[in-house]
Amino acid sequence: MIKYNELLEEIQKHFCSLGFVPKKPASLISTTFPDTFNPSGGHDIVRKCLSLASPLKKQLKIFSIDPCFRHIDFDNIGVGSHSLLFEMQVYISSLPQSDLNKEEIIKVGFDLLTKTLGIKVEALIITYFAGGKIKGREFPADEETPIIWEKLGIKRSNLIGIRGPKNYLFLESDGEGAGPRSELLIKVTETNAPEQYLEIGTVIFEIHRFFKGDLEFSPNIVGGGGFGIERLLMAINKTNSIYETSVYKNAVASIATMLDNNIPIDLIKRDIWQLADVCKALSFALSEKIPIGNRGRGQRIKKLLKYFRLKSHLLDLPPNDVFKACFDQYQAIYNHRYPRLAESKESSIKIVDEWMQHHE
Repeated sequence: MIKYNELLEEIQKHFCSLGFVPKKPASLISTTFPDTFNPSGGHDIVRKCLSLASPLKKQLKIFSIDPCFRHIDFDNIGVGSHSLLFEMQVYISSLPQSDLNKEEIIKVGFDLLTKTLGIKVEALIITYFAGGKIKGREFPADEETPIIWEKLGIKRSNLIGIRGPKNYLFLESDGEGAGPRSELLIKVTETNAPEQYLEIGTVIFEIHRFFKGDLEFSPNIVGGGGFGIERLLMAINKTNSIYETSVYKNAVASIATMLDNNIPIDLIKRDIWQLADVCKALSFALSEKIPIGNRGRGQRIKKLLKYFRLKSHLLDLPPNDVFKACFDQYQAIYNHRYPRLAESKESSIKIVDEWMQHHE
């Protein structure tokens, strides 16, 4: 079974060998998302590239692995592949419109999956933009992309054209980009897996930008891809969920050891997974030193605390002890990448302790 650190090493070797420059993990705090935590990797870099008024003189190639928080997935955690706090590996290639080479950019992600990580080509299912109207604007089908995927070895039967907004990035605000994308999925073969298909990544070509309220061609294309680290571990190791990978396994085990031995684990497995998931999100969110509140990020933290208390009490476990045990496990995994976790440990534990006492 490939572990978290081993996966990151393989990813680093792959991109460095192709001339991509590594970037330190971004913060969960971004001015682009003032009311919540950063939901995607590399977003600020993309905005910067799209904002340039003239074409780049040299191709920009960057890769990073960033923490992301998706509060919209709250109702989906504890099942299969969804989590509140996850890491996204992104690679970004920015170059003038005239120099765009879609095949080169697609091949970078394809080779990562098939050559570096050993995912079988025949297991991949690729979607692409088949045209359609998005928010009143008509966009033509991306005819080049499926040809490239087929050339790389994807069977025509595994290429799925989708009309409409699902396969077209369209963030309608100044500074944002727009363009066609492909979703990369694999078929989950385990009979007891909660999902039939697992989306492991996306390849996007942001060829437009929003400028002064209108959509225009950007002087520079931003092409690249993003892959969920936890989902890659799930796919490579063929587990039924992300909670069986090395990222969550020890935290889940820590919670399980606190339980009454008379309770069959299978009956409360999802509750344990949800508790481990929220604890991870809470650990990262509190490390950003955001005060608990009733708006924006502070409200997100309050929701995490409420949910954490509810799930702990449901399992008849002391929330403070659960948080400390899980925090230690996540710190052991992430400390070399996110030293602020260790730096915030005492204050985070204190916040959880005080909040739980006040809301008993």
